[in-house]
Amino acid sequence: MTREIKDISALFRQKEEVDEFLKLPIKGRAWYVIDFQWWNKWCTYIESVTNEDSLDVASDDYPGEVDNTILLADDGKLKPNLLREQDITLIPEEAWNLFVSYYGCVHTDTSVFRRVSVQTPAGPVVEIYPPCFTFRDVDTNQKYFEGTYSEAQTIGELKAIIKKNLQLNDSRSVHLFVGDPLEELSEDDATIGEASLERQKVLYVKLDTRNGPSLGGGGTPGFYSRTNGPVSSGFLSTASSLLFPYTSSTRTLPGVCGLSNLGNTCFMNSAIQCMSNVPELTAYFRDPRWKSDINRSNPLGTRGRIATAYAELIDHMWSGQYTHEVPRALKREISVIASQFSGYAQHDSHELLVFLLDGLHEDLNRVKDKPYIEFKDAGNRPDEVVAKEAWQNHLARNDSVIVELFHGQLKSTVVCPTCHYKSVTFDPFASLNLPLPDLSQYTRLVYVWPWMHCSSAEVGPIRMELTLSMESSVRDLLDVLQQQRPPYRGCKVILLFHFQSDYSSVSFSILTFLCY
Repeated sequence: MTREIKDISALFRQKEEVDEFLKLPIKGRAWYVIDFQWWNKWCTYIESVTNEDSLDVASDDYPGEVDNTILLADDGKLKPNLLREQDITLIPEEAWNLFVSYYGCVHTDTSVFRRVSVQTPAGPVVEIYPPCFTFRDVDTNQKYFEGTYSEAQTIGELKAIIKKNLQLNDSRSVHLFVGDPLEELSEDDATIGEASLERQKVLYVKLDTRNGPSLGGGGTPGFYSRTNGPVSSGFLSTASSLLFPYTSSTRTLPGVCGLSNLGNTCFMNSAIQCMSNVPELTAYFRDPRWKSDINRSNPLGTRGRIATAYAELIDHMWSGQYTHEVPRALKREISVIASQFSGYAQHDSHELLVFLLDGLHEDLNRVKDKPYIEFKDAGNRPDEVVAKEAWQNHLARNDSVIVELFHGQLKSTVVCPTCHYKSVTFDPFASLNLPLPDLSQYTRLVYVWPWMHCSSAEVGPIRMELTLSMESSVRDLLDVLQQQRPPYRGCKVILLFHFQSDYSSVSFSILTFLCY
């Protein structure tokens, strides 16, 4: 069955207009969510029409009215977990209006539009699922209002919106809380995305009667109970870092400084803590003279941005003034250069470590003009000669504190299976992957104390090291202990610690037994 096309020129214009709309800048425009199946059908239809001379096309090719009903839940909101270019696609507002005017729309209330509101290193991004919050009173749980926002909006902007919606004057202070127990969102400059609030549904509001101190009498904001007021200060290890101040000003030992997570960035924090505890590297960055090494002309570097952010973080961590720090500046610089680390999801810690070492090296490379060095085969020369030559060639192009502290050489040997020619090279490295030790067995330290009625009581307590498999139970441990050399062989052994049963797993590092 075919469908007659009365005005093919209109379809040509339609194709050209949509092509032009899709080339428009993303930023500052409204974008509509459209069913990907409908979009795919329209693309097939328009291509078949504009590529054929016939005015008749198969009726099955005609896309029909724009229909987004399959994308919407019963409450009219977009269904969760829809995938780009599989379930949905995004088209600019101009293209949406063209489609609706030409093909019609099944239900006008099925239109779903979004605005560009998140800037990433790869460019502006349209938020398909922007955060939606309900604001409630922290004491009464009374609902104030709800709204849809952007991950790029800050906590301070949310507070300003609350003031506007509740018609509060500037003298009223607004405090925001989230979670259970409630934790205060105290950093106004943090974005919703940085605070990992996109999964939260309810934010609790506390209004001060006057422009006074924060809850709990000021100081470091802590946790707040809706029934009993402030319940503690400090922070939870599982809480997002942005629920707390940028730094804690309590004095502490230099270097004893925690790093708060920006979402799920523990992978980054663990790498930074490892690097922070390299004494020579930390001493280098705490000396202002490190700035003279910044290479602002190196195309492989960041003109010193990563090095500067890292140095500032290290200076705070080792100042002895802060118990914890939020590494936001360093995270931002890393995300700008390496888009794979943008956002706040989990990543591989070693991958981040390698990138950071390389970034610091290129920022601090003292070699401004790298010479061209032709590779020279090892031939039959001694390894010491070849290794020294390779290292000197490496230093001719790479000279930084990272090279001095972290770089080394790996010997690589390749033998041709046909002619048996052996090629030996020495390649530089900045880090090595080491296998985890075999944990199939472990050693436990135990103390055996003879009971006064035991034949070995006069010997006194004895310390033993027993090796067992990881699957060993307490019963296995007792069996091994009873088979040890005299004077305890054959004695009954009673475990003093509070295991639930003889088949509980062994978990204590030091065990004490009673023998009788």
